[in-house]
Amino acid sequence: FIFRIVIFIMELITGRPDTLWIGLWSVVYALGAFVVLFLMSRLTKGGFGMGDVKLLSVLVFLAGLTAALGTLVFALIWCVVVSVVLLITKKMGLKDAIPFGPFLWLGFITTILGGIY
Repeated sequence: FIFRIVIFIMELITGRPDTLWIGLWSVVYALGAFVVLFLMSRLTKGGFGMGDVKLLSVLVFLAGLTAALGTLVFALIWCVVVSVVLLITKKMGLKDAIPFGPFLWLGFITTILGGIY
């Protein structure tokens, strides 16, 4: 969060013409993402934790909506693949929970390396 504010100040100093609009929309998208993800956290009764909500909201603020959506899609794909492997190898059962945070980071790395961001 602080890193994005520093970049925003640097963009203001260098005189980029659309800096104020980009900053405003970053905040709007981040708040919108937080509200939607917070509601999803409540609907899943904590299945999607508040750490995941905060992580994705900050990601929207830092990288933008496109990168965050790509991250979420790739994170879900990674989670499904790992879950299927763990189920097949009987390392976990259907009732076991997996933290989603590491998959969000894998999804973000995949998004960056895949050139979506």
